[in-house]
Amino acid sequence: MRRLKLTFALTMLVAGALAVVGRSQNQVFAPIVDRIGFPVGYQTTFTHLYTFDHFQNRQIRVAYANDLAANVKPGQPYPYGSIIVGEFYPALRDAQGEPVLDENGRFIQGGAPTIFVMRKEVGFGVAYGPFRNGEWEYVSYRPDGTYASPPERTGAGSCAECHQTAGRSKDFVFRANLHFANASGAVPDAVIKNYRFIPATITVKPGRAITVYNDDDTNPHTFTANNGSFDSGLLNSGDSFSVALIQPGRIDVHCNNHNRESATIVVQP
Repeated sequence: MRRLKLTFALTMLVAGALAVVGRSQNQVFAPIVDRIGFPVGYQTTFTHLYTFDHFQNRQIRVAYANDLAANVKPGQPYPYGSIIVGEFYPALRDAQGEPVLDENGRFIQGGAPTIFVMRKEVGFGVAYGPFRNGEWEYVSYRPDGTYASPPERTGAGSCAECHQTAGRSKDFVFRANLHFANASGAVPDAVIKNYRFIPATITVKPGRAITVYNDDDTNPHTFTANNGSFDSGLLNSGDSFSVALIQPGRIDVHCNNHNRESATIVVQP
């Protein structure tokens, strides 16, 4: 009888433990109340930060911020009351599924956006548990203000978990450097890294703009045509330069500050 009771007790203990594990695995680490609200009129009342062509996701991401967020300086945390809005448009694609580019080398909008909003307030973010990003909360909407992702769907595998990768040093905000550097946001045709132009040969169709970013974190560089047809001026870390070339042929380029930095642009016939 004692053995039966002990077996029964152990069975119930194991069952209880499994039930607790099951509840933990199914727990929703996210807010259940929308404390953000659809930002009516943001396109005219907020500051446009940047337009970013997201090559990986085949999207155009247009970012806006209210005055509090727009006036943050590099390295500063965002103040309470900051609101950042991201319009995520699908990019228009060709028959091979690749983004179609306009004459400036930019993605073209291929449909209606999803509108992602993040807001920072005192005490926000607690409900995200292990996915918490400081005191930010998230919601995504359709253009009519209805939910694309309600608060309870912004935790694991969504906004909060994703923004953790931006890191505390950036206050969990992605791509603020595009705004700080007033950079293009276009997909790069070349970058300047470790005192080199990468790639060393850039091939482009006539009339299509190319965009070069300074991805070095130390010295400024230039992107200067040997024939004098264009000169970027000084490009600090994060800055970009775009130029459209019409005439087919070859143009050699260099950096005015570093005599070993050189590249070649080939404009196809």
